[in-house]
Amino acid sequence: LLPYLAPVAIAPMIVAILINAGSAIFMALFISIFTSVIYGNRLDLLVLKFLASVVAIFWSINTRKRGNVVRASVFSGITVAVFAFIIGFIDRLEYLTVLKHMAAGLATGVLTGVIVVGLLPVLEGLFKRTTDITLLELTDYNHPLLRLMQLEAPGTYHHSLVVAQLSENAAAEIGATPLLARVSA
Repeated sequence: LLPYLAPVAIAPMIVAILINAGSAIFMALFISIFTSVIYGNRLDLLVLKFLASVVAIFWSINTRKRGNVVRASVFSGITVAVFAFIIGFIDRLEYLTVLKHMAAGLATGVLTGVIVVGLLPVLEGLFKRTTDITLLELTDYNHPLLRLMQLEAPGTYHHSLVVAQLSENAAAEIGATPLLARVSA
């Protein structure tokens, strides 16, 4: 049961969100190899953990909501559960054991998402990185500063919204980061 409880997708998901997908895939391969070695050089675990991490990376790239991070890890957990079923079927394990492995994979997937969502703000502050999630939180029209600006300087507020839209479109045209340009404006 222990190999299915190992939350190996935590680091690759964080790297995918904070840095990029290429680095995250390298991290996933690295962690999958070590996990495989720890549990007796099992090739099936290497493939299982790497594939689950790649699924988590794929679903967490360019995410703009914290809920999507949890969804990505749930998909990773589902991947582990499906492969636990396949591995159990091939190894002719008892049904109860296979169900335990599947449940452990799903639970680890959900827990991984919760851990990543909890760690992201801390790591963003620690490494001075700003994710799309934080940028979108800054563009919330219910932000106290934007509310105050809307009440006390409606012309400036409207001008800021127009400049934000123009800068976002200009950034998209030249290949820059549109969301960053919008938030900055």
